[in-house]
Order: sequence, then C-alpha cells, then structure tokens
Amino acid sequence: MLQFASCDKSKQVEVGEGGFSTFSIDVTAPKNELYDLIESVEVLQLEETERSMLGSVLSYDLVDGRFFIFDINTNAVIQFSKEGKYLASFSKTGSGPDEFSFALSYWVDGDSQFMYDSPNGRIQVYSLDGVFKRSIKLPFGTIESVISDNGKLYLNFNRPIEGKHKYHVLVLNLQGEVVDMQIPYSYSKRISTTWGYPEVRRNEVGLIQHMVNNDTVYLQQEGLFKPFVHFDFGSDWAWEGVEKVESSNDFQRITTQPDKVSSLSPISSKDQIYLSYSVNRESPSVLIDVESGKMVSIKNGYETYRRPLKYESGRLVFKVDSDRLGELLEGLAPSQVAFIGGTSLERIETSENPSLVRVKFKDSAYW
Repeated sequence: MLQFASCDKSKQVEVGEGGFSTFSIDVTAPKNELYDLIESVEVLQLEETERSMLGSVLSYDLVDGRFFIFDINTNAVIQFSKEGKYLASFSKTGSGPDEFSFALSYWVDGDSQFMYDSPNGRIQVYSLDGVFKRSIKLPFGTIESVISDNGKLYLNFNRPIEGKHKYHVLVLNLQGEVVDMQIPYSYSKRISTTWGYPEVRRNEVGLIQHMVNNDTVYLQQEGLFKPFVHFDFGSDWAWEGVEKVESSNDFQRITTQPDKVSSLSPISSKDQIYLSYSVNRESPSVLIDVESGKMVSIKNGYETYRRPLKYESGRLVFKVDSDRLGELLEGLAPSQVAFIGGTSLERIETSENPSLVRVKFKDSAYW
C-alpha cells in the first residue's frame, strides 16, 4: 500500500489495489477563501426571457452544444446554447400517457431525455426536442434516484426492497425487469437530509454511487459498484460505530452532535475531488489533488447561492446566483475572469437567472 503525505503532516492518503483510496480529513485544518485557490474563471450568463426563468438549478447536461437544465420548481426543461442564449423549453405536467406529474430524477442519455415520474412510478422518455417516445413502468416505489447507463437503469434505495432485500442499488433493463442487486448493507440509516445530488450519477470518473451519510463512494467497474474513495474523518465522523438507526430521535441525536461531521458531498474528476461536509451548521470544503494526495480546506466552500455542480474538462462548474456573483469575483484580478459572450458583471447582476461559473483551480504545488 502506497502512502502520500497530505498538507496536514499528521494525516496520510492511502491508495490500495484497484485504485481504491482513503483520504484522511482534518476538520480543524486552517480554512482558506475560495478565491485564493482559483487560477481563473469563465462566467456564462444564462439568458433571461419569459420562457427561460430558472427557479432552481440542481444539475445540467451538456449535449451537442446545448445545455439541458431541469428546473425542479417548475417541472420544466430549459435549453441554452453554449453561449448561454435561450433556445427552447418544454414541460408536460400531468398524469397522461405522455406527461409526468413530478420528476424526482432527470437526466440525458444519448439522444433522449429521461424523467423519473415518481408519483406515477414510471420513467418517461422524450427526444432531445421534447417529443414523447415511451414510458417504462417501474416495479418498485420508495426510490431516491434513477439514472440509465449502457442500456441499464440504476435505482437507488435507502430502505429494504420489498421489505427484505438490503441493497442500495437495483439494476433493471430498459423494459423495467430486474437483472441485479448491488451494494449490500446490513443496517439502514435514516436519511432526512440531502445535498440535492442524485445518489447514483455520472461524473468524469464514471458512474458513481454515494449517499450523504456514507463516507465511501462507489464506482462502477466491470459492471459492479465497488468501493472507490473513502473519506476518513476519524473520531469526527458522527456515524462512527453506528449500526442500526431505529427512530427519528436516534437520527436527530446522531446528526446534531457538536463538532461532528454528519453528512458529506463529494464531486470528483479524474484529477481532483471537491469534498463538502456539514459540521456545526457550516459547510466547509476540501480540495483534494488525487495524484499527490495534497489537500487544502476552504471556508464555506459550499453555499446555496454558490453551488458546485460537476467537473467539466477539468474545471469545477458552480451555479452562482447573479446578485451574489460579485462576492466570488471580488478576490480575483480582472485578468483572471473571462465573461463568455461579451457580457459583464454589471449586466449579470441585473438578471434574475443564475450564471454558470467554470473554475480552474491553481496547481496543488501552490497550495
């Protein structure tokens, strides 16, 4: 087993067989301002029109030069160009054969858009232009999230399937038939908090599974979800030694312990991990260089107005509320900021739509 020294000399990063890594996290490490770690940013304004008003941006897909953004507040999909110009939108709210009541999960796969229509227990499939294709009936309810990949559906569960099968991931074919169950567990831990990210999702590494009160990320390898990254908080982890959680009172007692980390949210690329965690009602983050194992802590690295979404070509993309964009840019020199499409900070601040901000971090040698 190889060992790398992290920025905290008392901690180590361990890399084992199959690429499985353990990163030891020091919650007491000094916290840096986010802008101190930024090399450059690209700011994309999302055009505001009567048809493109965004209430909530939890994620996006970039396909064929188009941004597909599902607004969970309005049940609408809004498309923008790579330059942020409004292109089109569609919403088919209802319980009809080609409609959806509420999309708990939304994603784009190939030439199709998928909606997990939770109230009706089905997945509605549409073309990229919003034309209804077909419906897939799901055999189970109480699903946290769904995604498709390589011709299969992956359903995430936090409670026993049919009251007896203790697996977090159920694998179905595109006809809705069960073909596998993966990630077994012994005890279910109640989850009443969320960071808003799907439990099973894609990133630059591949298809991953992660739940907010689990300190391990699973990566699909050779058709199976296997442990890929473990975050070791030591005695600061609120769930250390916890097995079965039987009541809401138990859950409340565990998650409200002072100075304890009760939930976390990692976003990863091939080279970096941006790990946010919850402690004492604050959400600091840790930027991790995967190859060297170096880490640097960030004060309030996660904010609702400045939400990290995903890595895109080595840059971490944030959704930033336009009226708060100046707070992110105030610590940067003008030469570090590029506005796409000829817009400006002044123009963006007058818009109600958020912006997408691609952040390139400094090389870890400068941390």
